Amino acid sequence: METIEKRGKRRFNLSLPASISSVDGEKEVVFDAHTLNINSLGVYFITNKLFTINSQVQINLAFSPETMNKLNDEASKILLKGYVVRSGVNGLAVRLYSSQDIK
Repeated sequence: METIEKRGKRRFNLSLPASISSVDGEKEVVFDAHTLNINSLGVYFITNKLFTINSQVQINLAFSPETMNKLNDEASKILLKGYVVRSGVNGLAVRLYSSQDIK
């Protein structure tokens, strides 16, 4: 049986190391994760960490030097900001804000 994609944007299966931070009360929480897939609207992470729905997060995606050399670019990190739309024992879905920063 064929699966029908309901999302409007194409998703890319991409495993990248990431650092995710969020403010929980007055305390900043930071943890490591890996992306499972990404598109222009959001990112899905493999992690067992739980977050509150709608909590704001900051994501740092890290690229290996080998990958950056292939792209002929000196940037090695992408900083993304968004909010949690789904959180469970299998993963974390984050909806991205429209403006992002590549460093």
